[in-house]
Amino acid sequence: MRNTQFTITEYTVRTGKVSKIDVIIDDKNVRIAVPSELKAYFNSQFTRPNPTPLQRQKYMTLMALMRAAYNQGKADGVAGQ
Repeated sequence: MRNTQFTITEYTVRTGKVSKIDVIIDDKNVRIAVPSELKAYFNSQFTRPNPTPLQRQKYMTLMALMRAAYNQGKADGVAGQ
């Protein structure tokens, strides 16, 4: 029996309005394109003049996850070259 390799590529086509969330990662401004509804939800959860300690903690957790995902994506891109 011989080995056969298949490559399947998916394409995503966005429709509707797209907004951007700006995140600073390692002194670099990264803009993430998201559906407008997600940006509105993000703003309602995390954009406040006086966040509570719990809201601040949740925001910091989200930012840590985003930073880790961004850095992993960069590392994967370099490794794949």
